[in-house]
Amino acid sequence: MKILCFTFILSLSVASCEEVAHSSRFTVQMIDGEGNPISGVPLKTATFSHWESGEGFGTDVADVNDTISDLNGLAVINQPSKTGAFSIYALPVKDYYGSSGCHYKFDKVVGGKWIPDNPTIPYVLKKKRNPIPLYAKNLTEGLLVPVLGQRCGYDFKIGDWKAPHGKGEIADIYFVVQVSEEPNGDFDSLIEVTFPNEKDGLIFFEQNRFKGSELVSDYLAPMESYKPQKNLRRFSRGGRITSEINKETGNYYLRLRTRVDEKGNIKSANYAKLYGDFMYFTYYFNPTPNDRNLEFDPERNLFTDLKPNERVSAP
Repeated sequence: MKILCFTFILSLSVASCEEVAHSSRFTVQMIDGEGNPISGVPLKTATFSHWESGEGFGTDVADVNDTISDLNGLAVINQPSKTGAFSIYALPVKDYYGSSGCHYKFDKVVGGKWIPDNPTIPYVLKKKRNPIPLYAKNLTEGLLVPVLGQRCGYDFKIGDWKAPHGKGEIADIYFVVQVSEEPNGDFDSLIEVTFPNEKDGLIFFEQNRFKGSELVSDYLAPMESYKPQKNLRRFSRGGRITSEINKETGNYYLRLRTRVDEKGNIKSANYAKLYGDFMYFTYYFNPTPNDRNLEFDPERNLFTDLKPNERVSAP
C-alpha cells in the first residue's frame, strides 16, 4: 500500500535518492504504562518510497504496512526500506489513550539487510483508568492580567480573576506581570507566580504535549515537593520571542487551597495541572479536596459556558 503522507517529509528524514529498498525486520512491543502487553492493537508502519513532483517542493510518498499485535503484545514487521527510517503508529484502541506514534532508524545496510536485525521497539499506550469531571479551560490566547505590576488572583473554579477584577471568589494563584517595551518593538516581561496559602505550590514536569500519549500527565498529582514560587521571563529581540519555559513541553502540577493544622500538617488541599508557560496555558482543576486524580474526561467538563477557543478536548 502506498499513500501520500506529508508528515513523513520530516519524520522519515529527508527523501533519499537511494533507489534500492533493502529488507528490514523489527518487532513492535505494545505495552501499557506498567509494562503489560496489549494484544489486538492495529499498527501502521511507514517508510519512504519515492518523491513525486507537484505544488511547492512536491510530496514524499510512503510505503505503508498494516499489522496487529499478538497475544504477547508483539508485532513482527518485515518491510523493505530505502532509508531505514520508519514511523510507527497505533490506531485507536478501546480503553487506551491514543498516541502520536514513534520512530525508528536502522544503523546501516550489511549484506542487503538493514541492521541490527529484528530490534524490539517498545510502544506505550496509557490505559484509561478513572477519567473524571474537572474544571478545564484553555487560556492559550494569552494571560491578560487586569493590572500590570500588581498582584492579581485567579480563581480556577470560577474561571475568572478574583474580584474586583472579575467574578472570581477565591485566589487560587497570584500573578504579577511586569513588561518593559523598547521603541523598536522588542519587549522584556517577567511573570511572578505565587500562592496564597502555606504549602500551596507547583511542581514542574517536562513532556511534549504533541508527542506521545494523549494523557500528558500522570494519573495522580504528586503528594510532595511543591515549590511556593516561580518566576518566568519572556522577551523578544529583533521580533523573535524567547521564553524560559517551552510552552509545548513545560507543564506543572499544582497544590491549591491548602489548609494545615497547628503542626503544619496538611488537612486538605485541591490539586490541578497546567500545561504551558503561565502565559499561554490550559489548566485542569479538581474541586474535590484531597482528591489527586487529574485524569480528565473531556466529555464531562464542569465548565458549561466556555467559548469555543476555551474548550478542552485533551485529557
